[in-house]
Amino acid sequence: MKLLPLHPQPKKGEILSSWMVRLALENRFHLHTFYSKLLGCKHPIWTRDVDRSATADLIHLLSECSSCSATKIEATTLRHYDGYMYEDVRTHGVARWIVPLGIYHRLHRNGMQCCPLCLKEEVPYYKLKWRTSFFTLCEKHRCFLIDECPNCKAIVEYHRLGIGKHMDVRSSELHLCSHCYFNLSETPPVYPPRLPESIVQEYRNTLKQFENDSWSRTLTFPTTHPLAFFHGLRGLLMLVNKRACVELRKNINASVPLNLPLEKDWSPEFGYLTIRERFNLLMACFWLMHDWPHRFVTILKMSKLSRSRFAEDVAQFPFWLQQPLNQYLDQRHYIPSPEEVNSVVDYLKSKGIPVSAPSVAKVLGIGRDFARTFNSHWNNRN
Repeated sequence: MKLLPLHPQPKKGEILSSWMVRLALENRFHLHTFYSKLLGCKHPIWTRDVDRSATADLIHLLSECSSCSATKIEATTLRHYDGYMYEDVRTHGVARWIVPLGIYHRLHRNGMQCCPLCLKEEVPYYKLKWRTSFFTLCEKHRCFLIDECPNCKAIVEYHRLGIGKHMDVRSSELHLCSHCYFNLSETPPVYPPRLPESIVQEYRNTLKQFENDSWSRTLTFPTTHPLAFFHGLRGLLMLVNKRACVELRKNINASVPLNLPLEKDWSPEFGYLTIRERFNLLMACFWLMHDWPHRFVTILKMSKLSRSRFAEDVAQFPFWLQQPLNQYLDQRHYIPSPEEVNSVVDYLKSKGIPVSAPSVAKVLGIGRDFARTFNSHWNNRN
């Protein structure tokens, strides 16, 4: 593979798909022609999430034609956050902390997030961190990110600027809406509402740490390891977002003006929420983490939420979140052993009583939901 006449290098923090679009348009080619005809790429690219699933062959091809090292190109993919935000990014389906893009079952997902003020600077490009659902603000300009065109409401899909024979755009025009060609960098910035400064500032500090690929002890979090932090934060988000946690959201709203919705059926996956909804949920979690674990324990008790209501298996969460749940919110009297459950099953059968979660729970003196976790014992004995 020969070196391309024009081969701009990835910008600092640029995401793979953004650089790939710039590479094609800088050489005055449409995306399909550039990658399938000129570079000879045999596999589909733009019908998949290339930022999650870029193959070794594609990275090698890009490295040869651009003189950019494979290591540097790999760092532009979402695998860059492996071991930081998640253990290993999923290449298909819903991935933790990743904003899903495109159309699924004819429903529009969110578009690519971006900061309109960042798009004004030098050559416009899109950043890797903007694909993460944790980012809702620009840590530099302090404004909300956007994921749709304010003019036509189309989602941000910069790769579509290189699709269509009538298109003739330059890489410097990645700031244009692919639907109506509105200049996204001219979007008036919107700033967060007035909230307790300690919460917003801690969130901004975390965004800065994320930007610098560092994790400092200056952050007032209950853990100093980023993977453990994001794992536990996901657990808190799941709690605040639960259908059954209406009372919790009421109590949070009474203390912080977040206006969390109270509908009982409001519980979509975090990555599918709007930027504002994700921001409000994150602020709620940062508020809960303040003065850890005292505020967290107090608000959960006030909301009548126990350890078991938080999650059936708290062992899935990191120690910093497990510890207060086990110490302060565990309302179970005891955990019956498998032998005890088997004895109860034998007793019920001897009395001709149907073996079920309610009948087992009544004999053992435990809750029905908790009893259901042992149903494999009597199913295996049937």
